[in-house]
Amino acid sequence: MAEAPPYRKSESLELPEGEAGARLPFCPGIRSEAEVPLEGWCSGRGSCWNYHCCLNDVGKALLCRASSSLFKDMSLLIRNLQRAIPIRRVPLRKNIEQIRRILGVQQFDLGVICVNNRHIQLLNRNYRWKDSPTDVLSFPFHENLTAGELPQPCARGEYNLGDIFLGVEHIYQECEENKEDFYSILTVTIAHGMCHLLGYKHSTETEWQQMYEKEAQILLELNRLSDTNLQPLTKHHF
Repeated sequence: MAEAPPYRKSESLELPEGEAGARLPFCPGIRSEAEVPLEGWCSGRGSCWNYHCCLNDVGKALLCRASSSLFKDMSLLIRNLQRAIPIRRVPLRKNIEQIRRILGVQQFDLGVICVNNRHIQLLNRNYRWKDSPTDVLSFPFHENLTAGELPQPCARGEYNLGDIFLGVEHIYQECEENKEDFYSILTVTIAHGMCHLLGYKHSTETEWQQMYEKEAQILLELNRLSDTNLQPLTKHHF
């Protein structure tokens, strides 16, 4: 788990050599057409990275969005940039949509990107200075967030929560080790990441308590809707 990492101005995402999602000159995070995955996604906060949606055939279309207003009908974008772990999109999307409704943020765009260990480790090293894989990194679109308060956009292009990078390979390995259900933990991890996008942190015990209570509230309602028994990711953080 990780708090929203700090951005470095004017910096674009660099992927390891051979990683799915290579760099094209006009698309940060994409290095060569040959290595563009079936569903490429490079993203970040508007002030630092441009948004790009790399379609299956790069030769046909490469849509670049500098603001979310180009995607008014695509408020939830899920991209899978890894092949280590199969991802079932239908239940994943259903759970994310339920969490969005519980939080009351359906009107905000959200990006969820699934990556492997190498990719999440690169992000973790570049933005948190920790050279190891992790389960989730959240990149809020808005600055100076107050936990418990929704962002107050001034324009349509600002109706954006940001992006959640899921280290699905790392999550799967931990689930195997702890004998836990992968999709249950994936759902809990997404709820955790969305709390970070809304300003919640766990750097201190006071912050952790506030974030833990919010996660518990989300999962209590989700458990009621889906007949599950999900527990907050930060349960034993302090």
